[in-house]
Amino acid sequence: FVNLNRAIATLNRELGALTAYQAARDRWLAIESEKQRIAPLPRVVRIEPDQLLRFQDGFFPVEHTADGTPFRWTGPSPQFSFDIFIDRSRDVEVRLDVVNCIDFEAQKKLSLLVDGESVALNIEDAAPGFVATAVVHPREGKQSTNLVFLVPVTIVPPGTDETRSLGVAFTRFTAVSGGAGPADVDQSGQQAAAPELAQP
Repeated sequence: FVNLNRAIATLNRELGALTAYQAARDRWLAIESEKQRIAPLPRVVRIEPDQLLRFQDGFFPVEHTADGTPFRWTGPSPQFSFDIFIDRSRDVEVRLDVVNCIDFEAQKKLSLLVDGESVALNIEDAAPGFVATAVVHPREGKQSTNLVFLVPVTIVPPGTDETRSLGVAFTRFTAVSGGAGPADVDQSGQQAAAPELAQP
């Protein structure tokens, strides 16, 4: 009977271990299944001026150049911002196309904050405007990324009927995660004509 009791105890321990393993395996499979249901973050984000952008984020209503290209002036605040969801597992290349500004020398030195941290911004002349680019480094998590651009100064254009204090006129914002290929990004090489301001 002693040997029988030992055998039964051993069997009970093995059954308990098997039950615990099965329960752990079921939990693991449930977690993996839930992960598969979570949609991956996009690798390319493109924001056009004719999309929904808010005044409180630093944008005036959409306008169009003489050739029909949509643009938006930023202002009246010196800062304007984008909140985006994008894959941050790799470097993200950010690009802002600006078609015009009121005073290039005074306004070209934009700066950029990403999630509250300063990020180096490169400015390249692209007459009649310029292109601002930056590289945002990887980050864990799937929360949104906040990008705040700061214009050195907003200006009421002199000698016109314009009364708004304007920053820059942007035509496109693009963010591309490092894993995206050329086919994922549609960057037009055409430069829009500069917007005209109303004369008095």
